[in-house]
Amino acid sequence: MNRIELAIENLQAQGIHSVLAQFCDIHGVARGKLVPPALLRELVETGAGFSGPSIWGTGLPRHGPRSEYY
Repeated sequence: MNRIELAIENLQAQGIHSVLAQFCDIHGVARGKLVPPALLRELVETGAGFSGPSIWGTGLPRHGPRSEYY
């Protein structure tokens, strides 16, 4: 069992239903989303996708392949 699988198992055993993926935008405002422990591997390996237009200052388009911020 690797470290991520062990972490998932420990979180679920403690009854933790979500972890917070968070970063700060260019104004220092915290942006985040709650992620279930079962998706922890994807969160660590791929990252958490955030909608680009919802993050002030990114200039990302509303639709299309470049609209997500990872």
